[in-house]
Amino acid sequence: METYWRAVLESLHDEIIIVGRDMRLKWANKAVRERWDEGRNGPVAGLPCHVVNHGGKPCAASECPCPVREVLSSGRAATALHVHPAGDGTKRYVEIVASPLQCGNGPVEEVVEVMHDVTAQQRAQQSLRRRNEELSAMYRVTLAVGSSLDLDEVLQMALQTVVEVTHMDAGAIYLRQENDALMLRAYLNLSAETTRTARILRLNESACGQVSARGWPLITHGDEEADRPLWEPLRRSGLRTLIHIPLKAN
Repeated sequence: METYWRAVLESLHDEIIIVGRDMRLKWANKAVRERWDEGRNGPVAGLPCHVVNHGGKPCAASECPCPVREVLSSGRAATALHVHPAGDGTKRYVEIVASPLQCGNGPVEEVVEVMHDVTAQQRAQQSLRRRNEELSAMYRVTLAVGSSLDLDEVLQMALQTVVEVTHMDAGAIYLRQENDALMLRAYLNLSAETTRTARILRLNESACGQVSARGWPLITHGDEEADRPLWEPLRRSGLRTLIHIPLKAN
């Protein structure tokens, strides 16, 4: 019977491990061993749990509470959602169910973990949340445009919405003038020194001017623009990277 159940566990796509009180692996099924690549990295048995699953970094209580420790301390099953490093340098989301292994009413000697990869579901949920944020932003901007004839008010609302959706620290909107200069018309979370210094930008003297003239986005970094005086107040404000995006009417 033991051989039968071991064969069942070996055949499952989900990863299954047994962890001792010393937080080291006692056993792992085929899915774990293949991910770990035993042929290259050696056997998983005896290795600390975080070495096999967390890329060598122990679980951080604030970010990914350790279900094994919870089971060992409480004697009850525990669940968790962890972010584990993947072999290709990306991250994968893993849903974990940890259960105690004990003899009768004695202390928990080992913990069995079943780990189910839910990366696709998590990414789909993130994409859906992102899309909902974008739609909400578009709706708010549409309301602003429809409820006000004041251009500066509309630009400020649009900028605030974009900064919220993109999770940026600050932002600004420049409009091109007839003399081919750019005029600051809306800004958010910029210092008075920055807005005063960068109130008017010349097309041939700034990254914003290049973007306005050429029509495609540009990313600049403060350590690459040390010779530009406009960067100094930005650096003093703690800003290090700017993303310049052209806005086109009609």
